[in-house]
Amino acid sequence: LGPQLDWIDEFRQEAEDSERILRTAREDLHRAMASEDWTSVVTASETVLDLAPHDQVATQARGKAWKTVGAKMPSYAGLTSARPNDDTKTGRSEAISDTDIAPPSPRFQLWIDGIGGYLVCEGDDLTIGQPSNGKRVDIPILGDLSQRHATLRRCGEGYLLVPNRQARVNGKSITEAISLADRAVIELGSGVRLIFRQPHPYSTTATLQLASSHRTQPACDGIILMADNIVLGAESNCHVVCRDWQSDVVLFNRAGSLHCQYPGPLEVNGASYASEIPLPRNSQITAEEFSMSLEDLNE
Repeated sequence: LGPQLDWIDEFRQEAEDSERILRTAREDLHRAMASEDWTSVVTASETVLDLAPHDQVATQARGKAWKTVGAKMPSYAGLTSARPNDDTKTGRSEAISDTDIAPPSPRFQLWIDGIGGYLVCEGDDLTIGQPSNGKRVDIPILGDLSQRHATLRRCGEGYLLVPNRQARVNGKSITEAISLADRAVIELGSGVRLIFRQPHPYSTTATLQLASSHRTQPACDGIILMADNIVLGAESNCHVVCRDWQSDVVLFNRAGSLHCQYPGPLEVNGASYASEIPLPRNSQITAEEFSMSLEDLNE
C-alpha cells in the first residue's frame, strides 16, 4: 500500500525472468532425456537445480546421466547459471565453464568456550548460496537462495561482492561487482541479510554476521573471512570480541601452517607449549583464561 515501492516491480521482473529461464531449461531437459543425450541432460538439469534446488525430476535426471556415462557426479560440474546480464528475453543463460569455478576453499570451525562457534573461510574467492548434496558451498546459508547466489572476492586489502542472482548492498540493487565498506548490509534473495565488517585497522580479515533469522550449515554465530590473521580479544575492533579476556589471542598462517600466538603458556591437545605454536587443524587449545577448539571442515 505504500507509495514508490520500486523494489516490488524489480522483484516481480526478476521472478518472471527466472521463471522463463527455468521453463526453458525444463523443456531442454525433457528433450534431452527423450533423446538420451546425456551431456545435454547434465547441462539442463544443472540449470534447473540452480534455480530450483529441490526439483526431483532434475535431481533424478542428473544422477541417471552421470550413472549412464559411468562417472561419479563431480563436486563442481560444468553448469549454466542465470546471471544478472543474461539474455532474459530468449531465456538463454550464460554458461559457466569449469575454469570459472574456483575449487572449494579451506575451512574450519572455531569453537570458543563461553563465546560461540565461528565458520572460518580462508580462500580469496568464497561462494555464498544454499547448501546442496554433492556440491560444496563455502558459505552455505539455509534460505531462499540459489546454489551459487554470490561470490565474495578478496582484492588486496578490500572485498568485492559479485552477484549471480538477486542482491542488494545498503538497500541498492546490484548487477555487477561492488566494493564493500565496513558495516555494509548485504541482502541476498528474498530476506537473507548479512552485515559485513572489517573491524581491525591492521588486518585484512573480515567478518559476516547474519542479521536475518537464517542459519548457516553447519550452524555458527558468525563467519570469519580469514586473510592474514584472526584477532580474538576484549577490544571492539577484534574479529571476535571476548569481553572477559585480559590478553589477545592471534591465529595466523605461516608457510601454509596455522599458528597461535598468546603471551602466556598454552596447552594443545594435552601437550604444553610456549607462547607461539603451530596448530593442527583438529585441536583443543587451552590457557589460563580461555579454551577453544578447531574442527577441520575440508572434504
